[in-house]
Amino acid sequence: MPAAVVTGSPDLVPDITIALKSAGFEILAAGEISPATAAEFLPLLAPTATVLVVTEGPETVDGIAALAGRRPPEPLPWWHYAGVDPDLDFADWRNSILCLTSLPDA
Repeated sequence: MPAAVVTGSPDLVPDITIALKSAGFEILAAGEISPATAAEFLPLLAPTATVLVVTEGPETVDGIAALAGRRPPEPLPWWHYAGVDPDLDFADWRNSILCLTSLPDA
C-alpha cells in the first residue's frame, strides 16, 4: 500500500486526504506539518515515492489522487517467461529474458 503525507492549504488537505485514502493510500500524517516533522516520515515512504506539490489551479481532488497514484507497471512473474526459448541452457535463457524485459514498451 502506498503511503502519503498530506500538507499544504488547509482548505485542500481534508479533501486530498480523503481522495488519497479512497485511491488506496495509507495516510501517515495530514495537516500543517513543519519541515522537521515531515522529514521524520521519510524513512516510511517508498524509495520510489511521488512528491506532488499542489499550489493552485483547476485540478480536481480526484485528479490529484490519480496523479499521485500513478505507479510503474509491475513486472511479470518469472514463470510467464518459462516457455520462451525452451531449448536454451539456463544462462542463455536468462540473458534472453533479461534482454526482453529490459526493452521499453513501445
